Amino acid sequence: MLLSLNIAEKTMGTKLLFQGLSLTITEGERVALIGRNGVGKTTLFNMVAGLDTDYLGAIESKKSVRIIVTAQEHHVAADLTAVEYVLQSAHRYHELKEIIDTYPDT
Repeated sequence: MLLSLNIAEKTMGTKLLFQGLSLTITEGERVALIGRNGVGKTTLFNMVAGLDTDYLGAIESKKSVRIIVTAQEHHVAADLTAVEYVLQSAHRYHELKEIIDTYPDT
């Protein structure tokens, strides 16, 4: 198990976003989250990242899992690829990238 969500209920004001939501992601799985605007995709990601804790239920992840949240729009980073933009938010990314980039080829 990489990530497990068991959300009894999540509301936004008077709007019920999630009720009885249960999801487990295991190693090797690929997951896509698709939905119309306003149905709670960003809210769900914020809950998983720990930025939104106002819900009934539990979210657990494997200790080694790192969750990174970036802005939905990143106009100031137009010269970066999507992967570069996401990785710049990763814990110790710049330090580790420097080590990889300067590691001697042997």
